[in-house]
Amino acid sequence: MDINHEPLGDAAGLRLGADHTCVWDIRGKLYCFGLNQYGQMGMTRFSGVAIQENGKAIEKVVALDSFGAKTCLVYGDEREVGCFGDRDETMIGGKRSANSFLIEPVYKNAQVLKGARGLSVGSAQLCVIEANETLTCFSRSQPDVAPVSVATSDGALKKVSRVRIQGNRACAIAGDEARVYCW
Repeated sequence: MDINHEPLGDAAGLRLGADHTCVWDIRGKLYCFGLNQYGQMGMTRFSGVAIQENGKAIEKVVALDSFGAKTCLVYGDEREVGCFGDRDETMIGGKRSANSFLIEPVYKNAQVLKGARGLSVGSAQLCVIEANETLTCFSRSQPDVAPVSVATSDGALKKVSRVRIQGNRACAIAGDEARVYCW
């Protein structure tokens, strides 16, 4: 395999999507490279520089996930949730818009979702671990329906530590006993 760009140093995490890769470094600065036909790299072209929003580099990335040509992340001092890329891939926050080269915030109850601890995005949903360690999911199949808190017969999942979506399937680790729940 040929590497056709300078390797990034001080990497803290990476995610692969359709034809693109995003990496964040130990300072939380975000870099993406690859194809960009849907804005999945968060910029209009590959320039070898950090992903930017309003002329400033995206920093303090806490979590990031990609599915297809979409990338969603938790970032900044307020741990905001935002997504960029193909809007046909996943419904985000009850909105459908054109492909986006900018990070668009995710909304819950008409307010930007902040304080997130983690997230995962798949073909049918985006799930976010909120500050109170509960899990809220946004559905692609029901775009006009408000996001829902994931619950069991005993009530909402609490103390959610991890969530992972692959395609249409999602699982989370939650509770004092770190049990796995899938739907």
